[in-house]
Amino acid sequence: MNLQQLRYFQTIAELESYTKASHKLLIAQPSLSHSIADLEAELNAPLFYKIGRGIRITEYGERFLIHVNKILSELDLATSEIHSMRNSNSGKIRMAVGYTLQSHFIPDMISSFHQNPENHLVQFEFIEQHAAMMENAFHQKIIDLGFGARIPGDKIEFYHLYDEELIAIVPNSHPLSRAGRVTLSRLLEEPLISYTRNCGTRYCLDGIFERFHLTPHILQEAENEKMIAAAVSSGLGVGIIPHVPELQVLNVTPLVLESSSLSRPLYLCWPKNEILPPFVRNFKDYVIARMEESGGSHSSSF
Repeated sequence: MNLQQLRYFQTIAELESYTKASHKLLIAQPSLSHSIADLEAELNAPLFYKIGRGIRITEYGERFLIHVNKILSELDLATSEIHSMRNSNSGKIRMAVGYTLQSHFIPDMISSFHQNPENHLVQFEFIEQHAAMMENAFHQKIIDLGFGARIPGDKIEFYHLYDEELIAIVPNSHPLSRAGRVTLSRLLEEPLISYTRNCGTRYCLDGIFERFHLTPHILQEAENEKMIAAAVSSGLGVGIIPHVPELQVLNVTPLVLESSSLSRPLYLCWPKNEILPPFVRNFKDYVIARMEESGGSHSSSF
């Protein structure tokens, strides 16, 4: 049994005619009949039966056709994907992107990347993925690239994009809200709303606390900046996050972290020791080249 026989069988079943199938397949009818006869012999079951001048598919053939359609459909899909992968100017890049990178950095990168007409056919999709699951997401082929805070892993390559300033946030009703700035030690006298350990920023903050010999009282953990800001707005505690647009509409006050100059490094990452599809590699290299042109850093403003 071979793929040619399967395509012959599929076409005959569709047209219910050896004559029409031979014309469509550009093969002599005797050769087509001989190929199907060999297939029937191998299966030890009739696939078609004659009815007048035409043919009909048998019950065995109907059952076999279900699987043949699946096989040939998967083969066509695989072939299409390989052709897409070999084309450096066409394909879809699936990216895990940190929240603050979604507003300006990534859209700006995609926009400038698309300014080259050769890249117009490259599509982008944002995938929800925590930093802690990044390694597995690469392994499962769920994502192609990641952008955000870092959780170390020996199967991921990282490129440092830039450092993003961290600020304190407190409820508007909190006495600290009128200060404009606060030291880290004073802030951590209050209950802290922090990131979960799925988030790379949590590991960054834990390192900062250790460096300053501080032990925060973490009252609640949240998955992202929006959830942290909402919890602070409700009066549950204080937070340390980058500046996000939601702060303008929530009942929170941003404060400068005095004498600390805290920031979190943000990275581009991809699977180590794997060959990226050309269109993915092109975008990765484009981002790195843009960062190198700008001096290896990207300024984030608010």
